[in-house]
Amino acid sequence: KIVIVNGHGGNYVVNSFAQERNLQGPNILLLPAKQHQQHAFKKAGIVTTPHEDMHGGEYETSIMLSEFPDYVKKDEIQDHSSPERPLLTLLGMSEYTESGIIGFPSLASPEKGALFLQEITKAVSTDLKRFLSLS
Repeated sequence: KIVIVNGHGGNYVVNSFAQERNLQGPNILLLPAKQHQQHAFKKAGIVTTPHEDMHGGEYETSIMLSEFPDYVKKDEIQDHSSPERPLLTLLGMSEYTESGIIGFPSLASPEKGALFLQEITKAVSTDLKRFLSLS
């Protein structure tokens, strides 16, 4: 059994690989899954969606404020909305943002970051325990 913990939401290749390998039985688990993230967003009070808050927004900045506050340049925080990104996988982020931000870091807080990490850990642990118990 293999567990892959992937913090990068855009890694589609790993999803396809795991799905193909699991045709023979439950061999690979990818964590966190979409439902884990949605649960943690709600419990942490994060108001933006993963689509709205794709890169450097509320939830990622909240995590950084919670775990590594000295690395956050609070005076440089700027929100950037880019809801339509039809060619993202073709053209990359630079087509939709000059700063690298797509989201709302101004909504971030260290409390949200700590709650997000706590809740996503709880959520994934349930599925991890189930996966490890499967034959």
